[in-house]
Amino acid sequence: MQQAEDGTIRGDAVRLVNPEDRLNDWLAIAQFTVIDNGNNRRPDVVVFLNGLPVGVIEVKKPGAETATLGAAVNRLQTCKSQIPLLFRAHAVLVTTDGLQACTGSLTADPERFMP
Repeated sequence: MQQAEDGTIRGDAVRLVNPEDRLNDWLAIAQFTVIDNGNNRRPDVVVFLNGLPVGVIEVKKPGAETATLGAAVNRLQTCKSQIPLLFRAHAVLVTTDGLQACTGSLTADPERFMP
């Protein structure tokens, strides 16, 4: 909201994402530490668009016995419950075991993550 020259209060449109992608600022950070409400978590990769966290990628080590897509989804569910501030402007969650990958939305249950 802003006050116009005539004293009235009015709103204005604000774009957080520029329709011309070349004008947007993309950044992916590995092992980004987030502390929220006393919980300290370090998602594998956080993707930012113009400073807003829009994606989290959980990567499991290929070949490791516990490196399953299900384990990666469970890790994302833990992050969502323990560091919810990271997920306020979220668009996509991604899991991978190095051989396969699945994506889901913020509210997707584990069975809704799809290749």
